[in-house]
Amino acid sequence: MLAILTQKNSFVGREYASNLLKNKINCYLIQIGRETKNKIEIERSGRNWRPITILNLKKKGLKIYNFKKFNKAFKNFIKKKKIVLGIQGGVGIINKKTIECFKKGIINCHPGDIPLYRGASSPEYQLIN
Repeated sequence: MLAILTQKNSFVGREYASNLLKNKINCYLIQIGRETKNKIEIERSGRNWRPITILNLKKKGLKIYNFKKFNKAFKNFIKKKKIVLGIQGGVGIINKKTIECFKKGIINCHPGDIPLYRGASSPEYQLIN
């Protein structure tokens, strides 16, 4: 089993989950921390882009779990659910001990030239610059 790790209500994690479900790949969505209210990407698209909602993901059968941080309860959950692979979907820098909770590690796809371009909008800023 795999899990997408994302900040609570992050459109990035929701998009990853939606695409995995479309391709019939089962996963969990694990939301970490406090809710994000960042809507800049939606505004930048002229409000033409609408990321899938948590409610619609639940309707599609996605299991969603919330944790305040990468703590012992989180690590026990990973072990109990036998999650072997994580996909980083906008939770920032993950420490080595958390990565080691996953038998196969964590995939981190970042489209930006770090540290020059950080965050979800790094492709746009690279093009602008």
